Amino acid sequence: MRRLRLPILVLAAAFLAAGSPARAEEAAGPKFTYPFDWKKLVGTDEWGGLYMAGKKCGWMHSTIKLETRDGKEVLIYRAEMRMQMKYQGITAEAGSDSRHEFSAETGELLAIESRMTTGPLVTNTRVVPDGEFFRCTLTAGNKPVESKIPRCKYNLEAVLAAQELAAKPDAQAGDKLVVEMLLPETGGAVRVESTVKGRKTVVFRGVPTEVTEIAEAIYKLPPAGEKPPENPAPLAVSLVKVDGAGRMIEGQLLGPFSFRMESKEDAKRMDVVSDVMLNTAVQLDKPIANSRGLKEAVLKVTGMPEDSQVNDRRQKFEKQADGSWLLTLKTDAVAARRGALSDDEKKKLAAFLSPTAFLQSEDPKITKLAADTVGEEQDPYLAAGLLCDWVFKNIRKEFTPALSNALDTLATRKGDCGEHTALFVALCRAAGIPAREVAGLAYTPAGAGGSLGGHAWGEVYVGGEWVSMDPTFGEKLADALHLKIAEGGMSGVDGLIRLADLLGKLKVEVVSVK
Repeated sequence: MRRLRLPILVLAAAFLAAGSPARAEEAAGPKFTYPFDWKKLVGTDEWGGLYMAGKKCGWMHSTIKLETRDGKEVLIYRAEMRMQMKYQGITAEAGSDSRHEFSAETGELLAIESRMTTGPLVTNTRVVPDGEFFRCTLTAGNKPVESKIPRCKYNLEAVLAAQELAAKPDAQAGDKLVVEMLLPETGGAVRVESTVKGRKTVVFRGVPTEVTEIAEAIYKLPPAGEKPPENPAPLAVSLVKVDGAGRMIEGQLLGPFSFRMESKEDAKRMDVVSDVMLNTAVQLDKPIANSRGLKEAVLKVTGMPEDSQVNDRRQKFEKQADGSWLLTLKTDAVAARRGALSDDEKKKLAAFLSPTAFLQSEDPKITKLAADTVGEEQDPYLAAGLLCDWVFKNIRKEFTPALSNALDTLATRKGDCGEHTALFVALCRAAGIPAREVAGLAYTPAGAGGSLGGHAWGEVYVGGEWVSMDPTFGEKLADALHLKIAEGGMSGVDGLIRLADLLGKLKVEVVSVK
């Protein structure tokens, strides 16, 4: 299925609510060469089924074509994906269609065009090289926003890395190829280390087939100019099987997601719609009464990598002798003195006061609503509370697997935690209150003992501290059963990869609550 596993990062995030970037002269290299004839892949047309916890949830389709433009060959890789899931009785479908163009001679990226849809909501992205950057135009809520992403080494080799490793006749366990993948919808990129695990024979469509197993570890790229940490832990690791023809016949992607090659008819067959909560939630060993009113919860957590743990004044992990972690979660406290931001604070927090492609805080509709709602209130915590109340009371709770953005949410007046949070954060920024999205897990009574499901909420900066607020639950201080995994929400690399990979792996037991 080629590189369909990376587009799934964005769709998975929607449903689930190292090296430094290369310079331009490094990205655009000489004539492209491979240890195998990559042109034999041209003309392929592959279909696959997408599964969540073993249950069908969608299909994937990829093609590779070669065109001639102005006397030069251009390789066009196209990937389509559809996912269909159910949550609280509501069935929703999300889709993506992306087109990646590369110079067949140099392997350099020429352009990316992508389109993501959820019902009537559409997010369009266009990326083209621009000197030392990629120029990205992202349109959400019918509002185009242009930005520049530091140029990473995303080229044709990145698309065909697994095939390159599998095609080596002398490939041995441990052989490695490092590439970088651009994720324009998140405004960033990741480094992918593909490593040969070995060769084996599997039964594929009833026929014994020799495949090469390749593990792909995903790492976050540091910001331009920063040194990568030594021996970083991967955000996630997937495993794919590639046959002698260069086809990815099956693989385990992030967390509960997997795929396998199928005929077009089998891939598109959706007899049963998967339930998001049943297939991804972390089941607890006992139910929790009055969960929204808790001030503190102590949980025993197994299966969470240390690099995915966030320790702050609200949550603390302590390692136990058996390798598990004791996690103490508390409801936030608010500083008594909450004055206006100082000039130094405004400078330091500029990113959390500024609009983005998904948080359109400068739009007149957003600024007017923020001003009307806050009125004369000068206390930033009380002002943020008024905005939290407005979103809670005026946005209908409805499962919406989309890349959440503030303008679409305001227009439709509906959405899940992602939409509530995007609008809340944009309103806070419009009101001059630093705010950011957060991705993690929150309690739901679903299941015999209740469970922790993927969730998004907001944090506002007041009194010199970041304070958690949940506009979906209407909580001006998010209750203790909010486990933060990443800042930046589910539209950021950290949030979407870490959260998607953890689901299905965590085991959580309730130690005490109060």
